[in-house]
Amino acid sequence: MVKKNLSMVALLPLMLAACGGDNSADDVSVDLVERECVDWNDNLSCDSGESASVVAQAGNTSARAARILETVDATTGQQLSVFLAPSDTTYVDAMTSLAWNEVAGNPFVENSDQARVYLSNKLNINWDNTSAEYVTQEAALRRQLLSAMRQVDDPKLAISAQAESILAQGNLNADFDSERVADTTVALELLAQVPVSQTISSWNYSARRQQLIVATSDNYLRLYDSRNGLKLTDNKQLIAGKESADAAGSKQIAMAAQLQVGQGVDAFASATNVAPPVPPAPTTPPVTPPTSPTDPQPAERDLNPQGTIAAVGFSNNFANAFVLTRNAAASSDASSRACQTAETQYGVFKVNLFDTAGARVVAGCNQSHLSVMDVRDDGGNMLVFDANAQRLYWVSPQTMREANNHYLLLSSGLAFTSANPADEYAIVAEQGGANVYLVRLQDMLVLSGFGFAANELRDVHWQSEGDEVVLISDTQWQRWDIRALTAPVLLESGDLTASVAGGTLIAVSDNLLYYTRKNGSQLTVYRMDNHDVVGQLTDVETAVWQASDLIVKTSTGFSRYQLHRTVLSPLQRADIYLTAARLAAGNGNLDKVESNLTLPATIPGTQLNISWSGSLQQMTYSGNNAGDLVANPTEERGTITATINSTYRGDAVRWKKTFEVHINPN
Repeated sequence: MVKKNLSMVALLPLMLAACGGDNSADDVSVDLVERECVDWNDNLSCDSGESASVVAQAGNTSARAARILETVDATTGQQLSVFLAPSDTTYVDAMTSLAWNEVAGNPFVENSDQARVYLSNKLNINWDNTSAEYVTQEAALRRQLLSAMRQVDDPKLAISAQAESILAQGNLNADFDSERVADTTVALELLAQVPVSQTISSWNYSARRQQLIVATSDNYLRLYDSRNGLKLTDNKQLIAGKESADAAGSKQIAMAAQLQVGQGVDAFASATNVAPPVPPAPTTPPVTPPTSPTDPQPAERDLNPQGTIAAVGFSNNFANAFVLTRNAAASSDASSRACQTAETQYGVFKVNLFDTAGARVVAGCNQSHLSVMDVRDDGGNMLVFDANAQRLYWVSPQTMREANNHYLLLSSGLAFTSANPADEYAIVAEQGGANVYLVRLQDMLVLSGFGFAANELRDVHWQSEGDEVVLISDTQWQRWDIRALTAPVLLESGDLTASVAGGTLIAVSDNLLYYTRKNGSQLTVYRMDNHDVVGQLTDVETAVWQASDLIVKTSTGFSRYQLHRTVLSPLQRADIYLTAARLAAGNGNLDKVESNLTLPATIPGTQLNISWSGSLQQMTYSGNNAGDLVANPTEERGTITATINSTYRGDAVRWKKTFEVHINPN
């Protein structure tokens, strides 16, 4: 648990500044950069795009994304300190870190306003951050937190431990108590579940947008808001539309003939190259305008998608989404470009979700052989794969045309793609390949390989603004520095064989602290550092992990879980365990209850007992039948309340949690 991950020399300038001292001495001088963001992927670092995240907080969940302020050594990139705040706070410092601890772990506190009131009562804090008193208190607390961060490997655990020490002693200058470092089993919170009766053809989830998009075999697109219990917000059929001539005119960046030949560099570098040429310095490729009378001219196109939706993806706004349809019977055409204006029925389509008539097509990159669409929700370009010609293309989601004049020719099927946050490079793996490749996207050139078996690659995570990449298989992980491009440097690696009996590795959390394996229909969650089991789920078909959200596809629909790695009290565990989704059982949510609810009598892993009460006249609240409805219930609205008598921070307390319920059997 104890790890000195922040150097004393690096922290000294920060400590001197907190004390009001002079930190300009040459022997401790460090060029510091401060970055503030909403840490939606929970890795305690400001990554690309997080400062402009469209989601400020995780809605009505008990585990909200934190706003963080990190200080980084501009020379080495080393993080020197990080402070936190609830996401509804406008600034971040040491004092707001105390407020974050209350919102994250205090079962009686739901937001930053309640946290400030609670802390003021306990510690007599003046929250006017322009006052001299606040500045003095913040400086003292900053010293305490920086000291704690030198002793504990996880800054969140360090802040929580110091906060608990302070509250126990009633003094902002309280000494750090290492016994208060949380070392309890993490908790999986069931936040939402939704049944889907139709056959699902594809789905995707965005933690950034807090949305689940599901395509069904009848070509309907269903959007669920995960901030509101996976509530269905849109259910629209894919319908035909027009691509305007004006838009098409701005999209002609490369002619078919020009796609065939590169000048000076092999534009169609194959992933089978074992010694790729040294590439020129990356530059933005110029747009090539039409130069021949035979070039396709801008024209309005009628787009009429055919076939079943095979893939779905989000755009960087809430108005659009992307769908892929494929004509599996189409013959191979090796001279085809990715986006053919003559094709109007198959390929990648951009749709307007705000159209009242349906999910109307507004543009397309059309070709009948496209089988894979890898598109990010932050506006980056998409990678699309022609399975017949075995070509990988880079396509702009804004223009819905090729983003450059090149493609990457593979020798077998595509197994995995992942572009870095800056949209400069991508990891590409072939199904039959012996290696994983680093590809420069501007000219689709293979720069280097990693000696990592492509058919074993399970997950990829980019770090340090895309300068580093983590490759993960069933048995190992490797972290590489790719800044040398043609000669990546292996920074560290780790062994995962201790848990291989748990099945195939499915997903790794964005903060690289946990990973999941699937064996049959059972999903097991492991810690990355020691491979301890921290949770198990059943009836799992597949799962994805984004930020702290674990989205599980089951035989009947979808469930959303959130992992809490800091559980400080039994009452916090109760708050995590008792969610509307868990009580709703087979109903999916409490908005439309048609069958019995699940009202547990105890909290697993604790000695807490629950008593239930409520205003619903048609429900049983005690005994073995707690949660049961009367026979043939009628529509009724009301509330149910869980009550637990316990202690919290030494005080006898009565904790309550109330849920609104709508009995609606029709």
